[in-house]
Amino acid sequence: MTPIQFKPERHKVHETEFTRFLQREFKDPNLFTYRHSHTGNWMVSVWLKKDRRLLELVNLGPSPIGTSEHVMELRSMVKGTPEHVAARKAMMETLYHMDHNWANQMQDDAREDIDKLKWFRSQLRPSLQDYPELKTVIEANS
Repeated sequence: MTPIQFKPERHKVHETEFTRFLQREFKDPNLFTYRHSHTGNWMVSVWLKKDRRLLELVNLGPSPIGTSEHVMELRSMVKGTPEHVAARKAMMETLYHMDHNWANQMQDDAREDIDKLKWFRSQLRPSLQDYPELKTVIEANS
């Protein structure tokens, strides 16, 4: 069970009767079903971050209609067998680290852009006397 990035062109979310049943049964509005556009399989999934990340729970196959075995499989996940508890914990840690790494990367990229801008301005400043219009634009944005 690994978090997946939601891709609207690939994951076609459908509100089905089975979805509504699962949401009522498990009291979780984040449960949903989608049809994978490449494989044609229907999946029961849960939103980890609405419209951004999902976790696939049960593969329904080519039919959007779930069976009692699918519901039993979901119930065993919810009850928390030791394997599911460990998998859920590992998944949440992975998700945390993915978000943390992404945020750090964005900060590093921003710092690098600022450093490039500072260098560019330091190289440009001596020649600004030749271009007074450019000098006013740069000073206005500093």
